[in-house]
Amino acid sequence: MSVRKSDGDFFKSNWDKLAALGGIAVLALVAVFKFVLSSETVSEGSSSSARAGKSGGDGKDGVVELLESVSDPVSMKGISDDAGSFLAPEGRKACISPDSQIAGCGRLIPSKLENCPYCKVKQTKDIKVVLDTDGDGLLDEYERTYGLDVANDDASADKDGDGFTNMEEFTAKTNPADALSHPDYIDYVELAGALKQEFSTLEFVGAMPYQGDYRYQFRLPERRNEIDRGTLWALKGEEIANTLQNTKQSPNAHYRAGFVVVEYKPKTQEIKTSWGTPMKKDVSEISLKRLSDGKIITFVKEVKKTPTDVQATLSCSRAGVTDIKVVEGQKFKIRDEEFVVEKILSKGNGRDREAVKIRNVKSNKVRVIESP
Repeated sequence: MSVRKSDGDFFKSNWDKLAALGGIAVLALVAVFKFVLSSETVSEGSSSSARAGKSGGDGKDGVVELLESVSDPVSMKGISDDAGSFLAPEGRKACISPDSQIAGCGRLIPSKLENCPYCKVKQTKDIKVVLDTDGDGLLDEYERTYGLDVANDDASADKDGDGFTNMEEFTAKTNPADALSHPDYIDYVELAGALKQEFSTLEFVGAMPYQGDYRYQFRLPERRNEIDRGTLWALKGEEIANTLQNTKQSPNAHYRAGFVVVEYKPKTQEIKTSWGTPMKKDVSEISLKRLSDGKIITFVKEVKKTPTDVQATLSCSRAGVTDIKVVEGQKFKIRDEEFVVEKILSKGNGRDREAVKIRNVKSNKVRVIESP
């Protein structure tokens, strides 16, 4: 008959095996715990202790080391957007495009990416914070740079007196404290009133044979009461004056018309008479070059008024300039800027409004100004 041993006898007889199993269980728990936290989450003190144990510096066995490392307080690193883990994932944002015409896919992506890895859309960058203390639309940085008042609304003021407000200069990226730095006056020139046709008072009388060529006679009606009776002469290539000289300059003339003879074309035209017999009329043409601007104007014999120019009147209220009389090809100034009239366009030929085409000589900017 067998006798059953008591529980106490069982533990005594199997103590070694139970101790070994308990140690293995503890080691397994420690390993799992350390895996979860990872080696980066263990405090510097615990790591140092473990390194010392492994080296045998203090004679502790491995089980005691692990137990002590588990019993020490755990020190966690600060969460970072750049370093990812299951505890602290990297910073993320929704995919958003800076262009309102292109929609992002809206999926979460790492914040540091410039382009979405899914839809490839370029991402919105951080917006720089700017200040406008007085709320006048002018940024504080701009106002401090050019000596404006950051505490008071001075957007409509004109600090340099060039005709443009501080806000207009801010928009144009010019210096509101320098009268020579301003938006282009060409954008503020206006056509004041209707175009006016101008005529020359010089009349072509005729051509007479002279030394194998011609000498040309002209008159100025407004000078008929003077000694020379307003009679002027010229040879081809010579300036029209009140004395005929066989030279190009007419040096002894005290009055000159400001024209040089370029070309003469004899012409006749058959006209009907009141008595029924047709006759020929001399309608010869002579081309003269105006010395002031080089413009060629054609005069017809006996025509009292020859059209020369169309005159336009311009104004620029921003610069305080009004009543600028100009003709085609003429240069004019508005304060510090010079302009040239490239074309004067009359009404007709498909145009329902008169206009003037001007160009800024320095910037070459061109603008066509139409009548209201």
